[in-house]
Amino acid sequence: MIKHRSSIIIVALYFISYGLILMNNGLYWDDWDLINYTKNELFTVFSSMGNVETYYLHNYLLFGLHSLYIYKVIVFVSFLTTTLIFNEILSKMNEINDYSRFFIVALFSQFPISSTRIAIITTPGTIKNLLFYVGAYLFVMCIKKRSLLLRVLALLSFYLSFTLNSTLTLYLVVLPILLLYFGRESGAALKYDRIRYADFISAPFIFLVIKKIYLSPYGTNVGYNHFDLASMLNAVKMLIVPFYTTLIEVLLVSLNNFSGIYVISALILAALIGRNEKAWEYNIFYKRMFACGILLFAASIFPYLSVDKLPTFSDWNGRFQILTPLGASIIIYCLLRLLMEKAKIEKGFQHLVLCLILVSFVGMNVKSYYLYKRDWYKQLSIMENLRSDENVINIKEVAFVDRTTALNVNSRTYRLYEYQGVLNRVFGKGVKHAVRPSETDRGKGSVHNNGDVLTIAIDYGDYDLNISHMVRLMLRELFTTEYFIINIKRAVHFAVI
Repeated sequence: MIKHRSSIIIVALYFISYGLILMNNGLYWDDWDLINYTKNELFTVFSSMGNVETYYLHNYLLFGLHSLYIYKVIVFVSFLTTTLIFNEILSKMNEINDYSRFFIVALFSQFPISSTRIAIITTPGTIKNLLFYVGAYLFVMCIKKRSLLLRVLALLSFYLSFTLNSTLTLYLVVLPILLLYFGRESGAALKYDRIRYADFISAPFIFLVIKKIYLSPYGTNVGYNHFDLASMLNAVKMLIVPFYTTLIEVLLVSLNNFSGIYVISALILAALIGRNEKAWEYNIFYKRMFACGILLFAASIFPYLSVDKLPTFSDWNGRFQILTPLGASIIIYCLLRLLMEKAKIEKGFQHLVLCLILVSFVGMNVKSYYLYKRDWYKQLSIMENLRSDENVINIKEVAFVDRTTALNVNSRTYRLYEYQGVLNRVFGKGVKHAVRPSETDRGKGSVHNNGDVLTIAIDYGDYDLNISHMVRLMLRELFTTEYFIINIKRAVHFAVI
């Protein structure tokens, strides 16, 4: 495989999978709170969580650039850049040939998790994840060239990435792997490596001291993401669960949508990639890589388990999967390769199987971001109906009963603060208030106008958000705004009783 051609294919697949992010200016989950904060509220919220750097980023984007769309661009570019950096790191490992590197990097890029990256509230985490890979690449270059500038930049990148605290655990696995591989390559003794790279080895511990002194949560957020020995021991017991919810389940769900178009796409991809017979020569290095993949995957989920957060597909929990593609891509490729070699499966069929899995991941990503777009169109429809509903004009409090949950992405339920955000956008901040329907109303599945509280049922409208209509809406959103608004309003219907 020609190196440049493989990079072009990886980038092309990335654009196919995640291009819809750039066509979606939607808000999800905590985004609604974020855009309604004043500068003082923004500072208080994030500094009290020990994330003052996150405040400065949001403050610049929200109040400096006054742009929500720039968040989507940052996310798109950050993950693409992370993919290319990972590709460069692997290219410096001689045991990994171009063929294997292509599939590991492509699986890393396409592993269909953490779709919550589309929410603007998660953008700081995306940037910190990128900085981790920048630091890793600069560290490798530092070993090879021993440049003071590279060393300083690598340390700075790592320290900034540590503000996404889960990277600390991953760092404790990544650093020894890079040191053992590239340090041995340079011919230095292990004892000498420990002295030469003491600043890198001590970095996470120094950061924890800095965080304890200057970046500890305070106020109502005291104890935020706190963990202790008991919670870490419990995390160890729970480690096996995310191997299913974030690895095996991903494969099962991806292949569940298997269709003829996947086979055709896989055949085209297989032809574009080409097959290198030398790539299939048995190498003990891949067994070691598989073991490293297990460690990397465990390190990426352990910190979340330690604070009782389980990485899963459902609802908002995908944000806990942000670090998993590194270990997952290595596990999937090496395990499939080793199993198929053991079973003596014909080389051409092995090649096709890898392409099929890759195509299924691409398909799942496209579907996921299509569903996010549909969710946002539903929210826009709710807003348009609120603007024209005379029943809402003189009411201060509004309760919503959602009967269109099939349109909600990731099987989620809209939070109360999301409805409040919708009301703020339509009527102005604080003019109207979202409240919960009474337990009685919720149980009966009915809605009532109870005094000063208007309860609205959100029902399906006469403009079905199917694929055909979604494509039309996306085109009209770009070119004919008037027709877009007319049709988007029809997506849902309000019933007030």
